[in-house]
Amino acid sequence: MEIQFLERSQIDISRWDRCIDDSVNGNPYGFSWYLDHSSGSWGGLVEGDYVSVMPLVWNTRLFGVQQLYQPFFCQQLGVYSEFPVTEERIKAFLGSIPRRFRFVEVQLNERTPFPSLKGVAGKEQFNCVLPLEKSYESLRRNYSESLRRSLKKAAKHGFTLTRSISPQVLLEQYRTYQGPKIGSLDNQLVEMAISIVEEALKRNRGFVLGLNDSEGKLVASAFFLESHGRIISLIPAVTAEGRRLNAMHHLLDSVIRENAGTDKVLDFDGSTIPSIARFFKSFGSQEMPFYRIQLNRLPFWIRWYKSDFVIACKERYARRANPLPS
Repeated sequence: MEIQFLERSQIDISRWDRCIDDSVNGNPYGFSWYLDHSSGSWGGLVEGDYVSVMPLVWNTRLFGVQQLYQPFFCQQLGVYSEFPVTEERIKAFLGSIPRRFRFVEVQLNERTPFPSLKGVAGKEQFNCVLPLEKSYESLRRNYSESLRRSLKKAAKHGFTLTRSISPQVLLEQYRTYQGPKIGSLDNQLVEMAISIVEEALKRNRGFVLGLNDSEGKLVASAFFLESHGRIISLIPAVTAEGRRLNAMHHLLDSVIRENAGTDKVLDFDGSTIPSIARFFKSFGSQEMPFYRIQLNRLPFWIRWYKSDFVIACKERYARRANPLPS
């Protein structure tokens, strides 16, 4: 198995994207245009004549050391291939990562087995997906009782769907209402997200959907990325009033209603947060496992700094210094 590393400038983009498009485990995150807009520096491992590829995204934020990381708005990467992605193929690709990348922490995609390889640690994570081939009535019967009650209440609020929402309006709502829950969204990250949405819309790879209340005020919105038969809820946003009115319940139900009876899959894009995962599961979604893997080649003193013990200590100190409101 011949695998070589190529810088972004050395990659044959048409062949790369064709591999992503034709791969048995394809998703939109591996396309060159998506990586261009979601990543600072990237290249990739290429097997043969682009029969398999693996994007590598890196920065030097760890004391100037080059490290591979998982970009924001990019849940899963890993190896994409025209052939079954076996453990042997994964091992071959991981073994071909250049030594210059001293620390690796990336997320493989759902159809990838965990590689039992010396020095590679892994953690199983879960995505929530809902196949939409059944009728809407059949899908709704699998909703939780709580969700059905919420939708019944939401139906009384006179919501109207709208598609005339700019990426800027969506991201401003996302930053205002979802940003505080995930830490912070600086201007650079917001601009990156806007560029992803704009490029996807230009390529007909997604759509923005919003929900107005009875007074015409936008109370929920989301960008859905489309690729490989999936509708991915990539950037959802709901206002405080929208949360009170169960607006996001209504918006997601509308997407399910519109696409029921097709071979598409609604991908909720997560989540590792238990309360959000429960919300996704209330729609009758299935859990799909994928792995977050780590390969540590760092010098001892940096390895210690990146250890779970030190990270836990820093988190405890941060909580004491900035206690959460009761």
